[in-house]
Amino acid sequence: MNITSNLSRRLFLRNTAVAGAVLTTAVAPAVAAPVSLSPRERLLAALEEVKAAAQELWPDIEGWTEPAVPTDAEGPYVAIPVMLIAHKPALPVHLEWSGPAIYEIQDGKYRPVYFIDRVYAEMDKCYMYRACHWWKGRSDGPNVYFSDRTLKIIRKVREV
Repeated sequence: MNITSNLSRRLFLRNTAVAGAVLTTAVAPAVAAPVSLSPRERLLAALEEVKAAAQELWPDIEGWTEPAVPTDAEGPYVAIPVMLIAHKPALPVHLEWSGPAIYEIQDGKYRPVYFIDRVYAEMDKCYMYRACHWWKGRSDGPNVYFSDRTLKIIRKVREV
C-alpha cells in the first residue's frame, strides 16, 4: 500500500499547519526571554523608541524636548512629556502663468482646476487672471478673478 494514496491535499495542509504551530510555540519562549524592568525604565525606553521613530520620519524637525519623568526623591506625580512642538510640511512651490491653459491652483484649502487666461481690467487699470471651469471644450460657469499675488498655480494640467 502506498503512503501517498491515503494522504489528501487537505489532510497534508492541515497537518503541516499544526506542525508549524507546534514548532513556533516550542521555540518562541526560548528566543524571547522577558527582561524584568521597572515601570520607570519601561516608560523611558518607550519614550526613546518614539523619539527615534519620529526622528526617522522627520529628520529636519526642531523642538525636541526631554521627557519630564520624576525621580523617586521628587515624589509621585504624573508628567506628560511633549516630544514634538509642531511639524509644518514644506509649502508647495507655485508656478508662473505661461499662457492660456488649464491649471490646478491653490484656492484656500481647495485645489480646483480652472481654465486661466490673462485679461486687462479697465476699471482697475491692471492685468488680472480670469479663471473659469472648462467643460467639453468651452468655459462653463461664472468667472473668478485673481491678481498676481492671489493666483497660486500648483501645476499645469494641459494646453487648450
